[in-house]
Amino acid sequence: MKLQVFIEFMCVKLGSVVDVQKIVHRPKYGTYEYAGYEFLVLTEDEAHHLFKSRIKELLHEYRSSYFANETDLPEAGFKQLLKLYDGANDFLAAILESYAPGGFDGFVHRQADRHGRGKLLATYNHYEQEWNNFFFYRIS
Repeated sequence: MKLQVFIEFMCVKLGSVVDVQKIVHRPKYGTYEYAGYEFLVLTEDEAHHLFKSRIKELLHEYRSSYFANETDLPEAGFKQLLKLYDGANDFLAAILESYAPGGFDGFVHRQADRHGRGKLLATYNHYEQEWNNFFFYRIS
């Protein structure tokens, strides 16, 4: 199904017929490549889960003030945590789960609403494109 949707998407994008023999599929990564374009192709659920996972991997890069605003907890504590503990992602996710509105999932949804999932999933251009209920993220 994803291959067929990718073919349709590329036909529209390029404005021409796609030579199916030249499509490179990398199932391990969920990517499809054609004519110099490589896209991650995901369902809604897959995109949500990957976005959530990437946010959790990057929590240590957020500013302490951001966590303070999300949780109404003192910023000084987050500053110390981020300074002392490089691998604070699991701990920060647990704090968000307990203190942020809607827990960690609420935090993830607010990130998607504010910045879009493409910011973390489309490493080439940061855009999310939807086609026939699939989401495309260009990665090269």
